Amino acid sequence: MIRAVWEYIKANKKFLLLSFMMMSSVIVPIPHGQEMFYLTMLYIFVFSVQNKGLSSGKEMPFVLMLVFILLSSFVNMIFDIRLFLFIFIILGVSPIFSSYTNFKFKERLLKMLFFLIPVISVVNIYCHRAGINYFQSQFVNEFDFSGIMSHPMWLGALAGISNVALFYLIMKNKEKSWLIKGGLIFLLLCSLYVSVIAGSRSALAVSLVSMAFVLYLLSDGLGSIMKVAIIVSVIASLTLPTFMEGATRMKMKMENQDADLMEGGSRSHLWSMRVKEIEESPLFGIGFATAYVFGHKVTGRIESGSGWLSVISQTGILTFVAVVMIMWNCVPGLKLVKRDKRLALFYGELCYFTIHSFAEGYLYTSGYYPCLLFWMLVSYLNELPVYFERSLAEKTQSLPPA
Repeated sequence: MIRAVWEYIKANKKFLLLSFMMMSSVIVPIPHGQEMFYLTMLYIFVFSVQNKGLSSGKEMPFVLMLVFILLSSFVNMIFDIRLFLFIFIILGVSPIFSSYTNFKFKERLLKMLFFLIPVISVVNIYCHRAGINYFQSQFVNEFDFSGIMSHPMWLGALAGISNVALFYLIMKNKEKSWLIKGGLIFLLLCSLYVSVIAGSRSALAVSLVSMAFVLYLLSDGLGSIMKVAIIVSVIASLTLPTFMEGATRMKMKMENQDADLMEGGSRSHLWSMRVKEIEESPLFGIGFATAYVFGHKVTGRIESGSGWLSVISQTGILTFVAVVMIMWNCVPGLKLVKRDKRLALFYGELCYFTIHSFAEGYLYTSGYYPCLLFWMLVSYLNELPVYFERSLAEKTQSLPPA
């Protein structure tokens, strides 16, 4: 397996570099990480434009979303730099510039990201043991941990993505030797522990739900599901004491939920603010990257508390309808998982992003990797039914590593 991984990396070194640059915006030790992220955005955009082909017929909901977002911006006369970054992202990854080449580009980049993220996640185990914690805030205390990430929120989200990817690899390699399976299980346990020490209850819970969804997609029936459930129960009973030792931050959040300083107030308070903003301007929202903070309308970097509520509160119901259309277009590809089990990884991660976006607002955070990753994944799955047959034929002939 090590040789297969090495050969895969050599064959996809460009995508490894792009993935690393894309993640660098939230990894503190990497110099000029934000600039590297912007360069990645630029490369993706230029590549998409240069390789544009015939329309796939999937671009209209994305066009409508951009039109309604711009309409909201003109109504509110708010034009923040984050708006233009978001438009740049959508133009680069969406079916607006559609072609089979762009589709395969997104597939390879997504796959590399989902395999690189677990490595970054597990590195934070060492950071925790070595006392490396780059998180700095006026609210910081001894239990706040972000490892090499700039904020525990980014670490929690990263660990959740990692959990789903590693579980997929375990299920995909269940016929391999116990050494390989044991190594992957160990990495998954490390990644789950990172979720715990990051203190993100939502990321951990949603990743577990998404892992169950991957199990459902890859299972051969109730018998195989029960077998995995028994193994999981045994491992959970053996490792629970260790996980409880690292759950101090989670316990503090539960004990002090209504005044969680790290999240700028309880999530229920943030949600209530988003609802008030929706009531104020339901059709067009109050402006992209805009929210009320302590009674004042603020545009810029904000903690929204929910990605889905932010879509409505910032850019209105019209935009939300377009986004729902985009998400609905991901559903037809689900039936294709039976023919290509490798698609379970993408749908497992989609499940994670979709549910976790109720609790975290990174759908519009255009300066960071989760926003780019989410919209690239959604765009890929929108076009999946169009290019699936050709892609499957190529995979069957070449049989690349999963």
